Amino acid sequence: MADNENHKQSSKDYDPTLDFFSEHFDPLKALITPGVKPPIIDAKAYDNTSQFYQFYLNPNKQIVKAGSSKSQEKQNEIERRWLPHQLPVPTKRSTKKQKNVLTRMDSISGPLKILKKCKDEHIQIKVWTRHSHGIRGYCIGYVTIFDKHWNLGLEDVTETWTRPKRRKIPAGMVCEISKRRLVPPVIKVIHSDEKLETCERHIDQLVIRGEQIVMIALLCTGDSK
Repeated sequence: MADNENHKQSSKDYDPTLDFFSEHFDPLKALITPGVKPPIIDAKAYDNTSQFYQFYLNPNKQIVKAGSSKSQEKQNEIERRWLPHQLPVPTKRSTKKQKNVLTRMDSISGPLKILKKCKDEHIQIKVWTRHSHGIRGYCIGYVTIFDKHWNLGLEDVTETWTRPKRRKIPAGMVCEISKRRLVPPVIKVIHSDEKLETCERHIDQLVIRGEQIVMIALLCTGDSK
């Protein structure tokens, strides 16, 4: 009699909507009903039904989570819609040497070839420079690099130029920046008259733009004046 009563009580408590193997199973009701446990406790949890559907169709396939980098790559991937004869034609990479300032100096010709000789043989040159309304001065140094636009890189340079005498900053004044400890080259006044003064300074390295160059001369002897 006790077994029959327990069976009747269990049949009354049975709810098909909470039975995981029933056709009337309600997953939402199972989630909000306390005490309901899944038949497989170690079952893998999925974020949404689409992930479970992917696993159901192909259990061995790796599931890509929404919002991950792999899913973005998959979305950004464009399907090929070109016919085979419309695809890019593979070509061989060019074996030509790259052209730059250094390679062009070796294969230069014409007047620039003399600068190549001055660079290789360490010959001193004299370069006259200009400003907006005339000759500014000249620079004496050694060529380290140049290009077809006559842009020059010089080293061990002595620069001589003229400028108006009346200036707010004296020619020989040296200004020092304490933060960077930058000390500009010392400027010496070698000649002065009522309006102009001729200044001179020594620079370790100097770059001169080709549009500022008036003339270049080779100094074969030690006389630089």
